[in-house]
Amino acid sequence: MIPHHEKSHNMKKLLELEWLKIYNYKIARIFIILYCFFLFGLILLGTQEFQLGSLKVNLIDQGIFNYPQLWNFTTYFTALIKIFLAFIIITTVVNEFQNRTFKQNIIDGLTRKEFLMSKVLTIVILSLVSTILVFVFSLIFGMKYNTVNSPGYQFAEVGLIAAYFFKLVAFFMFCLFFSILIRKSAFTFVLLFLWWFVEGISGGIEKWMRISDVVDKKTSVFLLTDYLPLSAMSNSVPAPIGRLSTVEALLNQGNEVIHPVPWNFVFACLIYAILFGVLSYHLLKRRDW
Repeated sequence: MIPHHEKSHNMKKLLELEWLKIYNYKIARIFIILYCFFLFGLILLGTQEFQLGSLKVNLIDQGIFNYPQLWNFTTYFTALIKIFLAFIIITTVVNEFQNRTFKQNIIDGLTRKEFLMSKVLTIVILSLVSTILVFVFSLIFGMKYNTVNSPGYQFAEVGLIAAYFFKLVAFFMFCLFFSILIRKSAFTFVLLFLWWFVEGISGGIEKWMRISDVVDKKTSVFLLTDYLPLSAMSNSVPAPIGRLSTVEALLNQGNEVIHPVPWNFVFACLIYAILFGVLSYHLLKRRDW
């Protein structure tokens, strides 16, 4: 049994090794900077006024920065740029095999489990840092633009921050698995797109087959395709567009406008993250690299 302090030391070494790989990879540094820029920029975009024909749209007046829907807006729209971090994960993993650094690391004494753990730790840390940034930016913009004074609303839907974190981890683990499976950056992105397309078509077919159930709002509809990997990740942070005009509802109806966090999809993301980690490990063990 490995002592706790040795485990911590090994994890530190793995993180240092991974950080050096990312830091020395210029494109990765650029994409991290771009990600941070767009992360802040997307939230800042919500403070701007838009002209749609003859109609002026002010998102602040629509309540985009009011609690509790603020958490929904920030987590949903910032998740759209996770592809920047996914690019870093995919390219760095693929480079391990194309540049034969994976084989050299194994020769130097790094086990396949430790190699995978270094990637998983990187994924968790990138997801955690992103989540903290979204949380901090949300608080800052909420303090400045929120017009709902009831303290009970401020953290009513903050659970979406946790959902955001697990959504990122699951998606990046998905990318990790495909990267190890394909070992080609371009083909990995193509496969991700095809998977997303197939899930979309499958979901559309299932909804069409059960159109009467879906249209009936009184019925809670269980759709199997909602729990496919990318769909479950998407559903863990619901689209907030329908909440743009909820300011008056919030003031007049109180708790009725608080939307529950879809923990069933968040739990599905956790399951998928573990599953793709296990599958990645089996790929590393079985293949002759």
